[in-house]
Amino acid sequence: MSAGMVLVVMAAAMLIAMLVNATAIKHRSESKNAGTWRYNVANVVETFASTLQLTSPRSAIDAALGRETQSDLDDVDTGEIIYAEAPEGPTGTDVASMTPVLREPTTASPLRMHISGDSIVGIFGNQLKKQATDTGLITAELDYRPSTGLSRPDFFNWPKHLNEVNASDDPEVLVLMFGANDIQGMRVGESAVQPGTPEWYAEYRKRVGGLMESMRDPDNDRMVLWVGALPMGPNSGVGSIPEVDYIYATEAAKRPWVTYVDSWPFFVDGSGAYQPELPDAAGEGQLLRERDNIHLTAAGGDRLASMVLARLAELVPALEPELAATPAQRAPSEITERDEVPKPDGFPDGV
Repeated sequence: MSAGMVLVVMAAAMLIAMLVNATAIKHRSESKNAGTWRYNVANVVETFASTLQLTSPRSAIDAALGRETQSDLDDVDTGEIIYAEAPEGPTGTDVASMTPVLREPTTASPLRMHISGDSIVGIFGNQLKKQATDTGLITAELDYRPSTGLSRPDFFNWPKHLNEVNASDDPEVLVLMFGANDIQGMRVGESAVQPGTPEWYAEYRKRVGGLMESMRDPDNDRMVLWVGALPMGPNSGVGSIPEVDYIYATEAAKRPWVTYVDSWPFFVDGSGAYQPELPDAAGEGQLLRERDNIHLTAAGGDRLASMVLARLAELVPALEPELAATPAQRAPSEITERDEVPKPDGFPDGV
């Protein structure tokens, strides 16, 4: 085949791929604050492809795999951040009385776990669900939404959605993870705040704290495990993760019903630098991150899931004997969470 023909075939293949995935491309364009031209182009392509039913194969695959559809997102599409009314806390400074008391689970009455977040939670959540269910003492539901976070409630409103989950399912353990899509402009009233500014950090802290506040159960029998965002590698296009992790950790520290799970040390080397490949508990090298330097591989999902479950076992001792993560699923034992998530250099004071 001539070089010219190869280029024609490659161009045709790329065009077909774009049309088949047009709905997903439009979906991603809506989640980004990158200007209207991107959405307009994606909308034209998606309309054309849908009219010819070229998107049907991808839609069928997404439905079979349980991925979200655009109609799912439309159900909660509102720019208004809706929090549940926070349960009344104790008077005075008796914060200890707000610490959840998780019951001892049994095989007949396992703990109810709900796992939610952005696309990072896809692989991690599946591995956590499997490891948790394997204990026989936890039932777990996974609900992750790619391209979402706390910055764009007009695209997907996590506070409203989680309020509904709590009302319908009453989870006793709520595992949340955000951050990969949140470093973008946020609308505040009639104006917008941009990443890296004191106003942006203040607004993001307000949203994180508001969500944490509304997740407390009135009976103090729900623990929120807020998993810190992962370090991102070169060319990932994702920045400011140390800053949002600092906000998560410091907001969680104010609320006994929220436990911050420090994922950072488990995905960096001894000098604190991002590494896509690291040894497991048996000393064998594992590829933990996909080529985009953002998402987890199955091994990376297992690594994060095992440490989250081990952290939960510290709160629910009955789980400890049932943990069965293999050395290949765990980080080396010398890797632990940091005593304190450091305040990043340049983080604005008073925010």
